[in-house]
Amino acid sequence: MSTREKNLLLLFLEVSKTDNGCTKKWEEVTKKLTKLAYKLGIQDGTPQNRDFIELENDITQLFQMTKDIYFNFGTTAKEIVEEYSLEDVA
Repeated sequence: MSTREKNLLLLFLEVSKTDNGCTKKWEEVTKKLTKLAYKLGIQDGTPQNRDFIELENDITQLFQMTKDIYFNFGTTAKEIVEEYSLEDVA
């Protein structure tokens, strides 16, 4: 996904109010991971740090997938509104 597409997605979620706290929750989760690594004494360049980086990446991907789904719903809804007569649907 390009930077432009990511920015469009984030702006769409913000403007449409469909984020439902997803971005805020992602920020909270990543901060908690950072604090946990610090409390456990995990240092950069260690195998344990790589595990934390992989976990953070997995969490980020999960949040991104969720946002993509929201965006796809919005795109599909726009296509339906533009291409179909909603008055004729039973």
